[in-house]
Formats: sequence, C-alpha cells, structure tokens
Amino acid sequence: MFVAALLAVTLQTSEAGQGQPRLECSRGPIEQGYGGNSWLVYGCSDDKSIVFVSTPSSPANPFYFFLAFVDGTYRLRGEGTGDERATSAAYEELRELTATDISSILSAIGEVSNPSAVATPN
Repeated sequence: MFVAALLAVTLQTSEAGQGQPRLECSRGPIEQGYGGNSWLVYGCSDDKSIVFVSTPSSPANPFYFFLAFVDGTYRLRGEGTGDERATSAAYEELRELTATDISSILSAIGEVSNPSAVATPN
C-alpha cells in the first residue's frame, strides 16, 4: 500500500544538511481536494511541512507532494507514477497556496491528530 510505505519512511528534505532532524509526517490525515481529485493530507513533526498523498481511487495514484518549509520558505516537490494530468492539476493548485491557506490546513490536521485537545467533562 503506497500510503503505508510513504508514512513508514521518515522524510528528510534533500536541502537539509547532515545534522538536520528528520521529519515524521504522520499527523492526520485530513482529506482535501486539489486539481479535481482527493488527497490525504498529513502534517509533519516540524509543525510547518505538509505531505499530500493521492487517495487509492484517484487517477493521480500513486503520487505524493511534499510541501517543505526550508530556510524560511516553502518548497513544493512531487513524486510518483500517477496520471500526469491529475498530478499537474493538483500541482498548479498547491503551488498557489498562501500562508493563510497553509496555516488553515495545519490547523485542521492538528484538530484531527489531537482529539484530546477538546475539553471533556470529568
């Protein structure tokens, strides 16, 4: 299963140096649409980077995008063998994400990943 394999691997950006910590991108997922298809969206341990994984039923499958926060800016890259039209459409949408959009995505992932943050009566 592509998602399990991706999340089992600890991601490390190619821009990061040898002494940089590795990222774990297993928070979430939430499901969102980009380029007309559904993507599973995971947050990373740096609280800034995001991974977008094509859903199994998507024509983009198997494919993922990694929106990495590196040196104070976001860099988007993707990898996979899914349908090029589907992945290109998603890429065009993802590259237009604003800081506000990214913050909203990270907040939504945080709500899913940390349900205990919701107060419960004793």
